[in-house]
Amino acid sequence: MKKSILLSLMLAFGVVLFAQEKKSVEFVENDNTHDFGTVQETDGQNGKVSHVFTFTNVGATPIFIADIKPGCSCTASDYDKNKIILPGETGNFTIAYGVAGRAGQTISRSIPVTFKDGNDNTFTENVKIKGQIAAKQQ
Repeated sequence: MKKSILLSLMLAFGVVLFAQEKKSVEFVENDNTHDFGTVQETDGQNGKVSHVFTFTNVGATPIFIADIKPGCSCTASDYDKNKIILPGETGNFTIAYGVAGRAGQTISRSIPVTFKDGNDNTFTENVKIKGQIAAKQQ
């Protein structure tokens, strides 16, 4: 009986350790979030405000951005699909949000960024953007 309890505890502990994912990237932004604050619907370029997210590869293998899924037509991403980020190096990508014609709305998006490492493993980190859109000033 004691052996089976001990074995069960060891197995449970091993599953918990295996389930903990080692973080491979760290973002400069607190909580992976950029707050645009209050922007006017005429701000930005071509009716869009944007932010460059910067991250560091804190893992042991090279990584690259495999995919960014903004999730709607109001949000877009820009990144170098061929850029390999070695351990200790930094990388970045841009997220843009369309503010034109959206006065009075709130910006609140979570965008999954999928990375791939040198061992062909993928992992996803979410970045967030938030803010308020005000009407253009007369």
